[in-house]
Amino acid sequence: MTVHAPIILKNYEEAVGVLRRLVPDGGSLLAEIGPISVALPSDLEGELRPLLGQRVGVLRVDTGKPYRVRAVAKRFVEEGKSKDAVGCPGWSN
Repeated sequence: MTVHAPIILKNYEEAVGVLRRLVPDGGSLLAEIGPISVALPSDLEGELRPLLGQRVGVLRVDTGKPYRVRAVAKRFVEEGKSKDAVGCPGWSN
């Protein structure tokens, strides 16, 4: 497995995949989502920790709460409608 530097999501970019691990890192939080590592604010740990092992989406937006976290519905995973990705929702990479 190749190790990549953590990414910082741009506005309206979303990381989707299985939340594999959370690692506090000097005031921030590294989240392994699918095959990538994403640098996030440490205050998201309480929201993300219960979702470990589940398929999640973390979306960055330019509002008062800059990150939105969602659990991806099991039926989307079973139907093959959810793939590991980083990108803008509705856009193909």
